[in-house]
Parts: sequence; C-alpha cells; structure tokens
Amino acid sequence: IGSNDSAEYLSLIKKVEQSPHFRIEQSNDQRALYGLFAQNKKKSLLTEEGREFLKASIIKLAPINEYTTLHLIKMLGTVDKIDAMHQVPLVEMIMQMLNALSQEKTPSVYNTLKRILSGCPHAVRAYEDAHGKSSINL
Repeated sequence: IGSNDSAEYLSLIKKVEQSPHFRIEQSNDQRALYGLFAQNKKKSLLTEEGREFLKASIIKLAPINEYTTLHLIKMLGTVDKIDAMHQVPLVEMIMQMLNALSQEKTPSVYNTLKRILSGCPHAVRAYEDAHGKSSINL
C-alpha cells in the first residue's frame, strides 16, 4: 500500500494506518507503510498532500523509532537536485519538522535534518529568497 501509485493513494495509506492490525511501534509495519511511501518520491515529495503526510509521519514516528525515521528523511537529501518549484516547499517542510521535533528527544533525526539543509545550499537560498529571510540558522 505504501508504494501504490493510484489516485487515492493517500486515503488507502491512511486506511491501513487506522487499521487495528497496523502497529506503529513495530518496525516492520513502519517500514512497510511509511518507508515505502517515502521512497515513492513523486507522491511523497512532489505533491502537497504527500509532503504533509510525510511530515506528519516523520514527526509522529521520530520519538518511537529514530532508526526507521532516518530512512524516511534520507529521501530529503536530494532537495537540491529536485525541480526548483518543489525546493521551497521541501525546505519549508524540513523547517517545520525541526520546529516540531526536539533535539534532546530525537537527536539523530533532528541533527540529520539540519545536515540535509546544510547540504542543500541552492534550495535553502531559494527558501530564503521566497521568505525574505537572510539566513537559516543551521
């Protein structure tokens, strides 16, 4: 389900997520649903609803299993290579996750998100230009 390419992909994923058989604390369930979804970049990174779901999933999963969450956020490491029209929303998503997560409670996820931003200077510059900010505090 996580990698499906149908028009109703998100409603199907949310249906599985709400199922009594889905156990978010189980790493195999995490990988099967969230991991496969994150790997489907044309849905998870290139659509607004996909980005929102991925962001919410990362924020929810980070305190439960940082290791699995790191696999989800590694998809964001290519932000500088993604079409320019998607760079600003993706950097914005990363900034929102940094604001929602705690460096003390989820240090691996938090620090990896900061490293991703450090490695995407073009996308960060586009974000700063779009938001009238002089620099993102990394």
